[in-house]
This record gives sequence, C-alpha cells and structure tokens, in this order.
Amino acid sequence: MDVDKSLVEIISWLFEGDPLAEAAVETRARQLCLDTLGCMIAGLAKPEPQAMVAAMAALEPVSGTGAVTLPGATAPLSIGSAAYIAGLSACWDEACEGLPRAHGRPGLHAFAATFAIGMGGMGGMGDTGGTGRLG
Repeated sequence: MDVDKSLVEIISWLFEGDPLAEAAVETRARQLCLDTLGCMIAGLAKPEPQAMVAAMAALEPVSGTGAVTLPGATAPLSIGSAAYIAGLSACWDEACEGLPRAHGRPGLHAFAATFAIGMGGMGGMGDTGGTGRLG
C-alpha cells in the first residue's frame, strides 16, 4: 500500500466532498450538538463548575459585546473563558461519552469554542467559510 497515495486520496476526499449532502449526516450532527448542549447545561448545574464560573469572572470581568452568560451561570465571562467552562461542563458528569475508544467526544473542543463565539454575538452556527463575521 502506498501511504502517500492513500493520504492524498483521503485529503482530496475531505476537501472535495460535501458531508452535508446526505441529510442523515446533518441530522446526526444536529443531534450530537443538542446532546452536547444538554450535557453542558447539566454540568453547569453542579457546584464545582459554578465555582469556576465565579472565579473566572472575578479574574477577567467583562460586559457588553463579547460577554457570554452561560445557561445558569451567575456572571458573564469572556468568550475564551466561556469556551473553557462550556467544554469542562459538558464532560463534568461523563454524560457526554462520544466515541468510547477516544475517551470523550472528539469534537468537544470545537463545540465549546463555537458555542461561546455564538453566545458572545460574534457569529452563529450557520456562519462558516467566507462570511467574514468571524474573522
């Protein structure tokens, strides 16, 4: 097997394909986002993540554009802090299991970051590639 050729084929498939061409793929992605959101909200209800919210808000006070108040949180956070807390909270009770062999949901870091950016008014879930709103 020619590894270089296989790698080129994989990369070409990733860049040239349209993963949302199949309705089932988009439906599954939406279900995973909703499941992760539920896990995050459940985790945010716990005292330890709430204490982290309070500590991070005290270290980095924010208001106005870019301030993110997570569901159930007592104080607004910066987008970066909100992303950190969103990721931490989604995994808090190990409810967000994802792929068992990967020990967690492999895309959780992307969910946490995009959720915080959207909550901070910097963009939305539909803002991808070339809209100019995020960069």
